[in-house]
Amino acid sequence: MDRPLPPAQDRAGLRYVRTFFEEWPETIEGSEHGDVAYALTREEWARTNRPKPAMPT
Repeated sequence: MDRPLPPAQDRAGLRYVRTFFEEWPETIEGSEHGDVAYALTREEWARTNRPKPAMPT
């Protein structure tokens, strides 16, 4: 189930890993669809988060 990421996860550079089902003490709306795990490695973060050059003044 590799579906498009919501905009916030996509902008953050997160990558979908898996959907899983777990028992929780409280049930919340939508929990029947499972929990979702995203990942971002240090290397992936470094590639996308380089400092931008300063604007000339």
